[in-house]
Amino acid sequence: MDRQFMEKIFRADRWKVRHEVLNVVNINFPPPDYDGNQEEWIQDITTFAFLNPHEWVRLQNEYIALVEKSFQHLNQSTMLDFFRTEEGELRVIGEEDIYLRIRVKTKKENIFSFAECIGTERIMGFSLYYYYTKQKQTGREKIRKTLEFEIKKRQAYFWNRKFPQEKVELELSFQRDFDNSLFQKQDIYLDVLNHNFIIL
Repeated sequence: MDRQFMEKIFRADRWKVRHEVLNVVNINFPPPDYDGNQEEWIQDITTFAFLNPHEWVRLQNEYIALVEKSFQHLNQSTMLDFFRTEEGELRVIGEEDIYLRIRVKTKKENIFSFAECIGTERIMGFSLYYYYTKQKQTGREKIRKTLEFEIKKRQAYFWNRKFPQEKVELELSFQRDFDNSLFQKQDIYLDVLNHNFIIL
């Protein structure tokens, strides 16, 4: 969240037509004057809300009043789907599939190399994760299977090249927390929204 973003939020004419500081069609997407993609927008607006809770409530109230008065027929959502935890981590409201867990049954010393090789941040980006959270169980399972297939392809390439004598099993699932981990350095937990992973 840069200075220019803050200046736009606090400007006197922040609800000028076609230059509104929040998207009048859907608050979860960038407004017309925002320079950045949806992920950057969500990062910025949730950071603002986290650091300025009172101003955020005021901004929301102004926004809802404007939408109800002039854009009710166009608006798809006035509710932000995202929030930040007390620790500042980005989350989707009400979502329990927080972490993408890749369980790899292999030697402990090999899993770190594997995590780096498969490019954990490229497995599932912001847009796909957000799309995933909007799906019902059938749609979610389809996405999970597609991801598992792609990861297994990378796994096969990695192991055939690095450890050709070793057979490896791989499982992929979504988890709310770390409670189901084996804690044997076989689980890679990918936190998509916060661009990090942990091995447990």
